[in-house]
Amino acid sequence: MQRRLNLAAACVCLAGVMPGAAMAESVSAARHAALQERPLVREIEASLRAEDWASVYQRIEAMGAEIPANAEQELVAYRLATGLQAAPMAESGRRWLRAVALWPVVTTEALPDAGHGIQVPAFPATHAARTALRVWQARDDAQRLREAISTSQWPGTLSPNGELLARLGDAEYDALYALWPSKRQMPADWALRWASSRPDAERVERWLWAESQTDTPSAQRRQRGFASLASAGDAAVFDQLAAAVRAHPDWTPLWLAALGELSSLEARRELRWWAGDPQFGLDALQAQARSESGREWIREQIVARGDQAPEQVLRRMLIVLVHAGEEAFLRDWAAQPSSPRPLKTEVLAWLGD
Repeated sequence: MQRRLNLAAACVCLAGVMPGAAMAESVSAARHAALQERPLVREIEASLRAEDWASVYQRIEAMGAEIPANAEQELVAYRLATGLQAAPMAESGRRWLRAVALWPVVTTEALPDAGHGIQVPAFPATHAARTALRVWQARDDAQRLREAISTSQWPGTLSPNGELLARLGDAEYDALYALWPSKRQMPADWALRWASSRPDAERVERWLWAESQTDTPSAQRRQRGFASLASAGDAAVFDQLAAAVRAHPDWTPLWLAALGELSSLEARRELRWWAGDPQFGLDALQAQARSESGREWIREQIVARGDQAPEQVLRRMLIVLVHAGEEAFLRDWAAQPSSPRPLKTEVLAWLGD
């Protein structure tokens, strides 16, 4: 019923009938508030706040892992699955989380008089249970790693996820780095964490190699890695990263975006070098335009050699300044007799003049 109310509210919003949408949302919020005040829900909340894990596990045993039949049961399951992330790990809790993690993520709701249904979210407890299982696995793995450090032996197969990486300190990472099996491929997440803790040539190279071989490429991880290593490393590390990007053209947009976050002389010099590139010049200019100093350099280039620069490069500079809100400079440039007439017309059209 709760999902039907949400669905009705969404349909009314799409129809543009705002009073009806507001009323449907108000009913939905009122029902949710009422659910929060149910005795069972309040009991669960109190147990979690007090970290009374014995009561929490008793409630789990009592409710079982059957798919909820009403909104109250759904809310209780969600609260329990979320709370178990911080609970002591017990086998009964693990079994319950595994069962809840298999509940449907979406369900099909019939649209009135439409003759068909649409998929809507089913049980939020499913996602919460899967998250709790990842957290528990990370806690298990972290303990195994600490035991491995104490015995100077690599612990075997591990799943290096973000939860596990966040639980280890730099000293533990350094100890594990020395234990890593030489014939085993290093996951890119681990390699980046090691390189970030001490960005020297060896560790940076291992991260770059891991990124080139990974089966799970991540644009976010690569951009984050470029930014952190280029910022924390010395000039040799910066040159190492720049050379690696030239060998992997598909990394270039991420490298340029990362440089746009930095203010170092090396970063500015690298972005200016890329500004004239036929393929990635626009990416480099956009990265530069994120800072006032970068926009100032672009303006200076247009004024100093705008009549000599290739038309493609000049047009890109003008486009970037349009998006950066440099209307005053662009109108002044368009008013200059020496400015190329076709580009003048384009600039004024972009500005709406």
